Amino acid sequence: MTHFIQLVNNIYEQIQTGLSIDLSVASNDLKQFVKETTTDIINKSASFHFYDAQKLCYQTLLQDIDMMFTLKLSTVVSFAHLFAPNFKYQGKDLERRCRLILDTDLPKITDIFNLGNEFLDNATRKTMLDDEQFDLTLKDVELWTIRQENNKHVDIEHLQSNIERIQGLCKKLNALSLAPNWISILKDIMDERLRAKEWEEEYSLSLVKVQLKWLHAIVLPWISHIMSRSNNEDVDWYDFLRLKLRAEHVLYESIYQYRIRNILDTILDIPETNDAILDLKITVDKRGYLDDLEKKLLQEIKNRLLQLSVSTTSILEYYAACVQCLRQIDPSCKILLTVTDTIKKYIREYRKDVAQGVVTIIRNPENYDIQLRGNDDEPYVFAIDELSNEKAQKEKIPDREHMLEKLEKLKAKSSDMTALLISMCRSAKDFVTAYGDRLGEILLKTKDYDTEEEILRLEIIKMNFPPDMFIRCDIMLKDVAESKRIDKMIHENEAIDSSFRSLIVSRKYWPGNNDSGDSDESEDNDDIHNIMEYWPHQKRLMKDYMAEYGRKKASRRLKFLPSLGTVSIELEFQSGRQELEVQPEAAVIISLYEQEGIALTKDDIATRLGIKKKVVVECMNFWTQKGILELMADGRYQLLSNLK
Repeated sequence: MTHFIQLVNNIYEQIQTGLSIDLSVASNDLKQFVKETTTDIINKSASFHFYDAQKLCYQTLLQDIDMMFTLKLSTVVSFAHLFAPNFKYQGKDLERRCRLILDTDLPKITDIFNLGNEFLDNATRKTMLDDEQFDLTLKDVELWTIRQENNKHVDIEHLQSNIERIQGLCKKLNALSLAPNWISILKDIMDERLRAKEWEEEYSLSLVKVQLKWLHAIVLPWISHIMSRSNNEDVDWYDFLRLKLRAEHVLYESIYQYRIRNILDTILDIPETNDAILDLKITVDKRGYLDDLEKKLLQEIKNRLLQLSVSTTSILEYYAACVQCLRQIDPSCKILLTVTDTIKKYIREYRKDVAQGVVTIIRNPENYDIQLRGNDDEPYVFAIDELSNEKAQKEKIPDREHMLEKLEKLKAKSSDMTALLISMCRSAKDFVTAYGDRLGEILLKTKDYDTEEEILRLEIIKMNFPPDMFIRCDIMLKDVAESKRIDKMIHENEAIDSSFRSLIVSRKYWPGNNDSGDSDESEDNDDIHNIMEYWPHQKRLMKDYMAEYGRKKASRRLKFLPSLGTVSIELEFQSGRQELEVQPEAAVIISLYEQEGIALTKDDIATRLGIKKKVVVECMNFWTQKGILELMADGRYQLLSNLK
């Protein structure tokens, strides 16, 4: 570096001497022409070593300033002493002005990097009035510091001398028009900082907030040393403010590129990544990168999310997280509309369990870290024409007016996650049907007739729909309440076994109960009869219960549907016991394996028990998933080798 500084000094002296002697009587225009021509020749003939040395000098100056800041650091954090001399402002006043953000709420057509002096003055005054700025603290310094070797052995006077030496070099390079592109140098430095292990996979910290403080305390003094100066402190100050804005936008650019690489994971991990989302919001706003964010987010969604290997529930979970994030980044909902349409088109075309997935998330939002609706948010109520997809099928290619209508509707829904998720179904009626099916499954497994939680959950869902959309659910809940009353009445007879209870269901409203007649000779009743033959004791209890019901309700009779209920079983192995709630068919099937060495195919089981093969398949899948049975190469099922 010493040789480079000497080279620049020689060039500077020769040009200055030549201009003062050879062209002493020439006009200023001619002198400027000669100077520019000479500089152009140097630029064209200089080797890459010359430019590498330029870059090294500027990087060294920044490192020296950073080191000087660290060596002079005390309990009070100050950085005004790092600036080049003869600045318009000094001390705390300079520090405060350096930390002001001047490009807030600017019109989109504004040329940020060429703001006029009057505008800079007005922005400074307004920001100083609005800004509740606090002094930098040691905690701030700790956050932005990258761990390096101890610098205490460095002599401060030598460091200061080196800073002044490089500052002199920068002044001569500016005079010769040979100064390097400091923005490119700063961008490389910024990118390198973000690759440091301190920021690796760091999502719980706003890099913009941390790195802006570093930039104001370290980079701005560096700029004061390398910038071209005049003899007018006002001109120099306005030039400095414009360079400050450029430096801040270099930082925004680097942080945006750093954050956008992991956009999919950042969104999925919300709320732990709220600070990373804040970084994206700030940098997108500052750099005008909404379109770029939309493009890269959609690319990630298509490449990694909309794949057959990803479950429907996982896709919907990500969509909900996406809504939370994009509402912060883009309140206009423009990106959210594109993301919604992309995901909706995919799942409606390739997934048949969308409504079931939506029901799962809405019933248990806490399992997915999703807030369905804020306490102060009004629920979105679906209009009548939104309840089916007939209108959507009739629509032609959307025009601009239609797109604006969709955007306004999406904005209205954006604060109601329940409505947004329901909108992903093929129609709102599909959701109502799926919700009724799931509610029925839950109620069928309820043993104590407690429906208070389900009633509350249903009433919240009803807020999004016109009246009378959930009549089926109301009937099922009413059935449970009525069953509780009747069961209590029947058990007034102490001869009825207290462990045997029933749920009396209304025909056609409950899942799995769609028979249209009263015949006991249906195929389903054959299955039921076959199952109950394996439980003679339960069959006797059933008859006792039916007889008592006939005495209490002489005008009615019960038709038992055991396949709709559940059975509590206990499996005992050498390794321990397992208690399970299972379908009656599953209980009968596992009882076939009480003896060792049993291996049966699905057809064997269906024939032996006289039940449908489809039911057998469902039950065998259940037992293999539970790790009780295993499928062998010849198609037979047996107990796992470690279970006896």
